[in-house]
Amino acid sequence: MSGQIIVESHPYSISVKIPQFDCDAAGRLKLSAALRYIQQASTGHLDSLGLTHSLLYNENIIFVLVSLALKAHRLPSAREEIEIRTCPAAQNGVQMIRETLIVSPEGELLIECQAAWAMIDPFTRRLLKPSCFKYQLPQLREWHPFQDPSKVRLSEAKNEVCLWPVRYSHLDLNGHLNNTVYADIVMDSLPIETALGQIVSELRLRYKKEVKYGDVLSLRADSHEKEWTVTGYNGEDLCFEALVSFV
Repeated sequence: MSGQIIVESHPYSISVKIPQFDCDAAGRLKLSAALRYIQQASTGHLDSLGLTHSLLYNENIIFVLVSLALKAHRLPSAREEIEIRTCPAAQNGVQMIRETLIVSPEGELLIECQAAWAMIDPFTRRLLKPSCFKYQLPQLREWHPFQDPSKVRLSEAKNEVCLWPVRYSHLDLNGHLNNTVYADIVMDSLPIETALGQIVSELRLRYKKEVKYGDVLSLRADSHEKEWTVTGYNGEDLCFEALVSFV
């Protein structure tokens, strides 16, 4: 991304009053909902710059998520008002990194997310070089991530949990399993007393292979103290790795 516009802070934001259906049975915002808000802010930022999905698609470009690191300082509840602020932060090879913060109206940092994106050709599914993107994007002048998402490395879980068939409702505009659904898959792989009885502090996800309609993920999960690793296979292919930590 040459000729970037350097900015002091996050130039794009959206506000949300959290609906009840985005919260779990404990009344806390679900990780998948938080990722949807983050995805919407990221998409809205590109739209505000005229870089819509259809425009980029016509240029044989789509963005896919490579990995993310999310830290929850406090998971908000239903009816709370939040603001989602976002900006590109850095670039590491073919990976474009974006930082998104979820804050309260008073400025309390609730959730921070570092996400590494890459571009692929929607038809060949081949990785594209950064030079294929000829547009300017703003970039944070200073970036101090708790985790560089381009360096997320996770271990594989071994204990088989269940099978997860990919259905219509899991798909997005790119025709594959939407990245936000993986958070639900991860939480559904855990014992209910863990998912509801403990409070998430971090989520790390690394997307390894595209998952499409009709695929059936074989899920595995292992625990170690306050952490769980979750991995998903489609046949012999490793599709994702995840780590979720609890307070």
